[in-house]
Amino acid sequence: MSLDICMEYKDKTKSYIEFSENLHNKIFIQSNFYTYLKSLKKIKDYYLCDESFKDKALMEFISDLKVAQGRLKDKNLKELLEKLEDSNIINIRATGD
Repeated sequence: MSLDICMEYKDKTKSYIEFSENLHNKIFIQSNFYTYLKSLKKIKDYYLCDESFKDKALMEFISDLKVAQGRLKDKNLKELLEKLEDSNIINIRATGD
């Protein structure tokens, strides 16, 4: 089970990536630093998650993920960040199963 991340680009195309259950557990179960990361708290609940991030909220989400990456040094999170930092992305949506 994972969170699905849909990325919408300026040209109106979309692509999808996975926020793995393992990564989710590392952030929300195995640690507690997320409690001060406002945008990450929005995706804590796997089943109820349906969040959109654009403009300033998108930048905050990426910034919070960078904080998590600094603490976790996780390969999957690094790959996720590389994709999310594409300057052509205008919106992302995180949805649970």
